[in-house]
Amino acid sequence: MASRTSTKGRKVAPPQASLTASGERIDLSDRNLTQKLQRQRSPWQQMAWNYRELIGELGSGIDYEAGIMSKVAWVVGQVTDADEPVLPGSDDYKLPDRVRKAAQEALDRLPFRNGYAFTGVLSTCLRVSGEAWLHGRTERRGGRDRETWTVLSTDEVQPTANTLGIIDLPGTPPRPIDKGSEVLLRVWKPHPRWKRLADSPLRRMLDTCEDIVLIGRELRAAARSRIAANGILLIPNELEIVRKPDSSEPSDFQTELELMMLAPISNEGDAGAVVPVVAKGPADLLDKVKHLTLAREDSEELIEKLQASLARLREGMDMPPDANQSVKDMNHWSAWSVTSDNWKNYLEPGTRLIVDSITEAYLRPSLVLPIT
Repeated sequence: MASRTSTKGRKVAPPQASLTASGERIDLSDRNLTQKLQRQRSPWQQMAWNYRELIGELGSGIDYEAGIMSKVAWVVGQVTDADEPVLPGSDDYKLPDRVRKAAQEALDRLPFRNGYAFTGVLSTCLRVSGEAWLHGRTERRGGRDRETWTVLSTDEVQPTANTLGIIDLPGTPPRPIDKGSEVLLRVWKPHPRWKRLADSPLRRMLDTCEDIVLIGRELRAAARSRIAANGILLIPNELEIVRKPDSSEPSDFQTELELMMLAPISNEGDAGAVVPVVAKGPADLLDKVKHLTLAREDSEELIEKLQASLARLREGMDMPPDANQSVKDMNHWSAWSVTSDNWKNYLEPGTRLIVDSITEAYLRPSLVLPIT
């Protein structure tokens, strides 16, 4: 993470332009704040969260990345013109010691030690909706002021009459934010067309997510539908069932057939479990008995479509397309961890997004001193 600072009476140098994320501290006294938030919100973000919960493979992949992010150690580095930051201990590290200590102290105030509860949730929010909120709160405990930081999703921060509010549980009204003891920082991945709007890889894969959900529903419908599984039996009225010797008075053909088919289900020892049903009637009518199956895609075709859609989703979510080709006994999102290039090509961009977001929204503003 990089920082910029100034000494008293000295102007602040312009920020580095190499960041891939944006962040800002929200001015809770801004009268146009609610209008700005409503313009920044997009319907696709709610859809993205819904698909993350509906598609197990998608949720597992995002959670896998979030779990790795929660184990990353975060240190203060120096941003240079090069792509890689300069870390403490390097010969090229020129950041003054007082600046490094101040930056590390500010960084230590954030609860990275909480693992998934902080870094993992932040990673998930940025991957799904491309946007997250850092909520800081100061409370008086045991005679001391204690500062706590949490990550909130786009659904947990909502506009109120004059400012923003926080929703603790779905269906509850927003709780107004205390301007004196609470702060909100918005972090997001900027859309390349509109910098104030958020963007994420999942936004471009919403149609694919819809295909996956529809195919899954089709598979469940095929499995649950008795007509789709067994079809329709066409039988002339003149046919009759050959009854068992102990049968009582004859009944209609349909009733007899249903009883003989259901008997093995309730009694596994019934002869109907191994003996076929016998029907008799004129030969020309027996030729008219038909078993009609309703035309629809079978399970194999639907599964092929489902696998193709999942592969497209995996590639669209910045997953290596050949990650699970070399290990045949591993499936979907797990096999990509075997290659050494995945950190550089897949995990590092997500890590940089978190670094840039926190640097821009929190670290730099925390280190800038007032200019007098």
